[in-house]
Amino acid sequence: MTSATLTAPTATSPAVHRTRLDWLDGLRAIAALLVVVQHFGTLALVPGGDWLRQHCDLGIYGVMLFFLVSGYIVPVSLERSGDVRAFWIGRIFRLYPLLIVLVVVGWLMPDDQSALYPSVFDHTGWNTLANLTLMSEFTGAHRFTSVMWTLSYEMVFYFLISAFFVLGVRRASTPAALSAAAAAVLGGGVISAQMLTGPTWTTATQLLIAAVSAAVIGGLGLVCTGRSRQGAVLLAVTGLAALALNARAPFFESAVILATMFAGTVIYRTQHGRLDRRTGIAVVLVVALAAALSGFLFDRGVRTGSSLSPNWQAFVVAYVAAWVTFAVALAARHRRWPRAVTWLGQVSYSVYLVHMVVYFASAWLATHVLRLPTGTPGRWLVFAVQLTAILVVSGWTFRWIERPGQRLGRYLSAMPPRGSAVLAAGPASR
Repeated sequence: MTSATLTAPTATSPAVHRTRLDWLDGLRAIAALLVVVQHFGTLALVPGGDWLRQHCDLGIYGVMLFFLVSGYIVPVSLERSGDVRAFWIGRIFRLYPLLIVLVVVGWLMPDDQSALYPSVFDHTGWNTLANLTLMSEFTGAHRFTSVMWTLSYEMVFYFLISAFFVLGVRRASTPAALSAAAAAVLGGGVISAQMLTGPTWTTATQLLIAAVSAAVIGGLGLVCTGRSRQGAVLLAVTGLAALALNARAPFFESAVILATMFAGTVIYRTQHGRLDRRTGIAVVLVVALAAALSGFLFDRGVRTGSSLSPNWQAFVVAYVAAWVTFAVALAARHRRWPRAVTWLGQVSYSVYLVHMVVYFASAWLATHVLRLPTGTPGRWLVFAVQLTAILVVSGWTFRWIERPGQRLGRYLSAMPPRGSAVLAAGPASR
């Protein structure tokens, strides 16, 4: 998961600015570790771990933290720059360099060591198109890897905040959060998942991939060539329609994710005096209650396991835990976090993308080459080796792939197309 770097005012010292960001990096670090623990099955090695897994989905706990952080900080980077084109060039060069490298690595690795889903190669061209536009979750395409689904939701959020910005819609995050929360409760039992394509591959899948990909590429092209209003609106309409009508996850879960990200924006605006405190608190409570209620209503009985979690308890507890963790970190935001934790937060996007690649490669190495014991002590040893490899590789990819990509993005975004006017940064939309 990603988030933008918040640029400090020139009068603020780097040390003070770093402290302001420590809590966000700390949350990213927690989120990244939770996702790794969930995907690696580490809970199975802990007494009571299976019970915990059934009652709290650590993966959802982690990604909801990522979504809250994105909702809190990403709109700020757009509003402070006042330039949708620069924002999207920055996003593209933030997301894609590492993603492309890891996908190429996955293609080159033997099948039993690759993190790529084998189903990707059933319709390689179509799946590649859907994944590279980061719309695989809403088009019926097969994901490259298990972690790609969250990037689809991030993209739709970016589409919407870009449209709000270019249209000058003020106070947009508040109604957006409330609307998504209401949709989760009211539409969760009515709107089905993948209504346009169904769960199996058909001609409709190809048509939807073609239509959505063309709209996303066209919209980004318009934005990056200076026609931000047309491009942002096209992106927002496309992304929201695809999410509402054809998300792989149940509708209530998709709506909860959007509500959560916009609630993160509401928190930022409330904290900085741009939104009445009582209104901000009320929005957050409504979103949290709607998420818990929709999980209870639509992920139990015959629908148990319809979400990404094993049952409604695991979903609700994970969601509430993410909110509590975010609230505690926000309250302690002026405290300095350990340097190792903030470093992990800074490289969390690398950790998020790299960990499954390392998992498959190291599991094969531990089993077939090192032949480590398969009992509990041996599995702990394998996990320790895997975690160390993830941190080393993530540090390397952050330094040599992510950072150069971000620098290139900043360079290109500073070169507006001839004849295009950079949008003036007006009052922040709420």
